[in-house]
Amino acid sequence: MSFLKYLREARLRGKTVIVADFLENKEMAEDFCRLCWYYGFIPVPQLVWASDYSEPPPLELCDP
Repeated sequence: MSFLKYLREARLRGKTVIVADFLENKEMAEDFCRLCWYYGFIPVPQLVWASDYSEPPPLELCDP
């Protein structure tokens, strides 16, 4: 994951890092959010069926 190196570097320099990803289910969203929080990123999980971003992700996918 070479991109992770650059995201972490940006975060260490005080930048806000927002990460969006398409996910298949709630379990994948929970893992994604957990990993983002670990690195200090803001997760934006999006279920595959909602890939047009016409609505925000359900709040229960993002609760810490």
